[in-house]
Amino acid sequence: MKIELRTIEHHLSFSEKTERYCAALRVDEACIGRVSNRGTGGAVDFHDDHVAFAKADSWCRLNLPRWSSPGPDGEPGTRHETDLEMNSGALLARHVGIKQMQRDLRANLMFRKLGDGALYMVKVRAPAKTTDPAVQARLLAQYPGALILNALTNDEAWMIYSECSECRSPANSPPPTATHTTSGCAAMRTAGHRSIRRRTRRISGHGPTWPG
Repeated sequence: MKIELRTIEHHLSFSEKTERYCAALRVDEACIGRVSNRGTGGAVDFHDDHVAFAKADSWCRLNLPRWSSPGPDGEPGTRHETDLEMNSGALLARHVGIKQMQRDLRANLMFRKLGDGALYMVKVRAPAKTTDPAVQARLLAQYPGALILNALTNDEAWMIYSECSECRSPANSPPPTATHTTSGCAAMRTAGHRSIRRRTRRISGHGPTWPG
């Protein structure tokens, strides 16, 4: 079963205990209704075909990985089924994360050095563009064999970006993974080797600027 959120309206400034959003819910390419959350800590609301919603919810519970929140001493806690509400939150988190990644990629070259699992970045100054092959070639000349996220597809870049950045995830959307923790890599650095942390949507640090 293919479950997607489309026409997502995310209202960060009105999000309090949970994320405020509204989106069309599509199952196997057919729109079965809309999902929304008021952003005040309540559950997700569903509107329209409740029979189709129940079927999709059952499928999620049976087929998606369970998740657990950490126990008091850091050990895995109780495991929970991933229902449709939880999956919708994970889809929202991915949508928000990819939009942030795209903003970062427009302003910076983001890359992994050969044999290094950390994620590095170099700010590119206008009028140069991060998509310019000449700009990317200059980076490769300095770091031979580097993997440049700007040269990858959205899905390929997101796999690396989501692993190596502490993106702010929607408060009501723990991802359907083995544990309910933020996937992060504390070794995300600028090319100047100053550590940076991404807790919000800004990077608290600056590396070299190209063209220099």
